[in-house]
Amino acid sequence: MLTSFFPRSKLGDPAFFFTGTPYGPADIVPIEADVKTFSKYRFLIMLGWNTNDAGQLERLTQYVEEGGHLVLSLSHLSTEVRRGQPTSPIADPQVRKLLGLEIHGLTQSVGKWTARQKKDRSLAEAIRSVSLPLGDVELHESTARIRMKEESFVH
Repeated sequence: MLTSFFPRSKLGDPAFFFTGTPYGPADIVPIEADVKTFSKYRFLIMLGWNTNDAGQLERLTQYVEEGGHLVLSLSHLSTEVRRGQPTSPIADPQVRKLLGLEIHGLTQSVGKWTARQKKDRSLAEAIRSVSLPLGDVELHESTARIRMKEESFVH
């Protein structure tokens, strides 16, 4: 994903500088940064592999509570420390505070997606035939924009 924002990036090249983004200014901020550093940005988008812990959840939650916007996936909430291994979702009450849901595990799905609103139909269509690792989640304060039809789940 980094190359989407920095198309000339070559990780590991010591002479490379992260410049030339076609989407406007962007910074690379380490997840270990404090909330004061995060608060300098309207949006934080997690793109790479990550091992999460309670400290990260706390800082990200504080950032969002203070008005920040966060884009992440289930894989960014994993406690797995070995790259290439399946996601192991973090079991922490802070996840509910941050996302308005609880993660109970994972499931694989391919199937029929439905959109709640017309504006989300193109997303539902785009992923209709893709095999996705999904979170087995229980929604609380959050709302799903697209959902799998129940008969599509592979258990």
